[in-house]
Amino acid sequence: MSDDGLIVLRTVRQILAGNGPVFNIGERVEGNTSTLWTAVLVLVGWAPGVSLEWIAVIVGLLFSAAGLLLGLDGARRMAGPAASTFVFPAGALVVLALPPFRDFATSGLETGLISLWLGGTWWLLVRRGTEQQRGPLWSTAVVIGLGPFVRPDLALFTQAAMVGLLVLTWQGWRHTLIPVAAAAVLPVLYQVFRMGYYGLITPNTALAKEASEALWDSGWAYFGDFTDPYFLWIPVAACLLTGFALLWRKTVSRRVVVLVAVPVIAGVMLVAYVVRVGGDFMHGRMLLPATFCLLLPVMAIRVTKLTFVPVVVVAAWAVVAGGWLRTPYAGLEEPIDDQEVIADERAAYVAASGTEHPILARDFRLFKGMADDANQQLAAQLNPVILVYASSTGCVAYPSANGRDVLTYFNIGGPGMLLPLDVWVRDPIGLANPVAAHSTTCQGDASGTANSPVRTGRSPASARSRRGRGGARPVHAGRPRRDPHHAQLPAHQGNARLRPRAADLRAILGEPDPFRRPKPTALRPEPRERANLRLTLLAETPSGSIVDHQPSRAAVRLTSQGAAVSPRL
Repeated sequence: MSDDGLIVLRTVRQILAGNGPVFNIGERVEGNTSTLWTAVLVLVGWAPGVSLEWIAVIVGLLFSAAGLLLGLDGARRMAGPAASTFVFPAGALVVLALPPFRDFATSGLETGLISLWLGGTWWLLVRRGTEQQRGPLWSTAVVIGLGPFVRPDLALFTQAAMVGLLVLTWQGWRHTLIPVAAAAVLPVLYQVFRMGYYGLITPNTALAKEASEALWDSGWAYFGDFTDPYFLWIPVAACLLTGFALLWRKTVSRRVVVLVAVPVIAGVMLVAYVVRVGGDFMHGRMLLPATFCLLLPVMAIRVTKLTFVPVVVVAAWAVVAGGWLRTPYAGLEEPIDDQEVIADERAAYVAASGTEHPILARDFRLFKGMADDANQQLAAQLNPVILVYASSTGCVAYPSANGRDVLTYFNIGGPGMLLPLDVWVRDPIGLANPVAAHSTTCQGDASGTANSPVRTGRSPASARSRRGRGGARPVHAGRPRRDPHHAQLPAHQGNARLRPRAADLRAILGEPDPFRRPKPTALRPEPRERANLRLTLLAETPSGSIVDHQPSRAAVRLTSQGAAVSPRL
């Protein structure tokens, strides 16, 4: 289980409690990227006596297995009858041998749902293209149209699959209206709901992690971080040879060409998208859907004299990759590539939790200690407070004037699961924070906070790896920008560099020097504007000082409704 998976479960808890699809009560923010994954967990979350963490892990594992089975059966059907009756699961072995696939299948994220939808959609296309399909055409189109619900970037596969469906069932332009409308109706209806309920045209995570810049260098580094450790070119070359061997001196029908082209073209588009936006901070995660797509036509292959050698190569590689091949940083104390800032997510959370298989939120020592400290402070306070957490100080209370108890920290999934639902959990990056989501980084900020989050004692898959390079990254993904100044300075010197920006913020708020920590019990009423601004724009450094995460005084202004961010942010 990962912290990002726990973020999803916080929203599920709110829905099951009757508070609506929100992360914090009373604040309409769509903090989950996969709408369909959230809906699935809500439907199965009613099971009594089973924690949501275990439900997410089990459902993700079952969905991953189902997606592989559908992909295998689709490849078998596409191959058709042949002299050889022995079928070898070449593509399936490649997928299973990759550690990131196994890790994220049980991470609480939507990876299992992605596998199920990709395998199921292609299986439906194969049945449409190779036999008389029972049932209306629009039913297949509806499934194809679910791509943006699974993940917004899977709209690329939806487009390719829709074109393939129309080509396979072509009967003239007039007959395309019904399947196209069927594929579009659910996404359009939900988009209307999203704009009305959340006031955005994308999930809030897409806003916080905009992918408007082209970061090809970072993207290719991320691509190499996934392909190089596992020598992925070996099974890919073997699968290509197998495909050519099966088609050698044979007449290939138009339908087979379409069925092979749909996942291959979609996979190439997904790879290009991930590389363009600079990759991700989670090793391999964003390239798993593309890998699954590219391997769909060879998930299962007929074993003949021509395909025997490639089959043996794939089998041998799968044994070695599954058992021994890992990233160079997987065994480090902090399993992260400091140069490219890419983390082995599972190894990071295992190290942070001290448990080989962390599932429950309370299995993570950091989250449990933070929640226990926060609950003790909340019980001792008479008025609502904002709790700012740092590993060196624990939770420190500041006055809150919005009537809410708030905990602010970079990780919000674990605390969100362990704290009561009426306690707001806010992050300075913007995953579930609307003001921070509307901000962006600025080049050349002397404080160091504009280019990378402040280190606050997080786990190795930490704040360093949350914010994308230049602020650009794919939906629910991101690459961190390293801060050479802050990283090379001792804590007190780093804070000295941050003082000018904190001074700007103090001038706005009209408050005393926060480097002289006020007593947690010395609460005083403040205007709502100041509390809201502090809530969204403050975080704490390892030494306990307050840091302004915005680049300039001029970038922030106060209104009667609270903090407002200028258009340039």
